[in-house]
Amino acid sequence: MGILDDIITYGNRVLKVTILEAGRLSIIPIEEKETTYLPALRRLQNEWQQHLTDPIKLDILYGQRLLALKPRRIRRHHICIAHLEERIDQAERRFQHVSATILREPHRSRMLYQLEATLKRHQQTLLTEQASLRRFLG
Repeated sequence: MGILDDIITYGNRVLKVTILEAGRLSIIPIEEKETTYLPALRRLQNEWQQHLTDPIKLDILYGQRLLALKPRRIRRHHICIAHLEERIDQAERRFQHVSATILREPHRSRMLYQLEATLKRHQQTLLTEQASLRRFLG
């Protein structure tokens, strides 16, 4: 038994049917005596029941999705690596500039320590990002 049979069994009747197909809504009015749409509705119901009872192979579905995401992930890794290389270059130039221009000791030590910590953090992140890309490609 299907949905239409259930409706009839409970003593109800269908007054109109709304179908969404290819992005368009179709409203089909059904009169009490009119049965021309009933075979089409039963076919539609059977198709949906078939779709809903067929098992979904998640590994295939996920595999297809991952393949579609691979180029985006590779591009993101390359962008991130380029950005980190730029940040490392800027941090190295700042470190050299502070070393050469700031001579007063309390400020110099603190600034050099902060710049060195920033430089090391960017370098570590770059290594992690490169390793992640290699694992992804390999």
